[in-house]
Amino acid sequence: MDEDCCAVAAVNNRTLAVAYLKKSTDIDIINLNGQHLCRISSASPPTRMIMTKNAELIFSTGINGSIIKVNSFDGRVIFDVKVPQIATPTGVTMVSDDSLLVADFNALSLHLVSSGGRWLKQVWTAPSTSAKVDKLRCVSIESSLCVCVTSCGFAYVLDAVY
Repeated sequence: MDEDCCAVAAVNNRTLAVAYLKKSTDIDIINLNGQHLCRISSASPPTRMIMTKNAELIFSTGINGSIIKVNSFDGRVIFDVKVPQIATPTGVTMVSDDSLLVADFNALSLHLVSSGGRWLKQVWTAPSTSAKVDKLRCVSIESSLCVCVTSCGFAYVLDAVY
């Protein structure tokens, strides 16, 4: 891997999905020996990738506005959706087997989306004082707490927003 790598997700304990920021919009599935197994093409670079327990890769594309789920073994697209309520999805994380939490970069908000890509509800918006200069970069779930990190380095820790 090199300095242009922008996102990595574990497919399983022997395989990684790697996305590149500057070189292309491709996601390479590689094993731990560096052997190339498969390539998945995207309309724009992924901003964050996660893996489901069924080895499905879910990622958001930010500028393109899509949330995409693919089979990580053969690159088959399961869904590619644009959620009208989320202009710029830049973070995605699993809440449960049937729902995702998606961050909206420009609106500094979090949205609950079904694992099939259907918008369910908006669950949080950052305080308006930070919205003028800040952008929501990523979101993750850690021990029932939701952690949101912004481009200016602010971190919001939320309890059970979903």
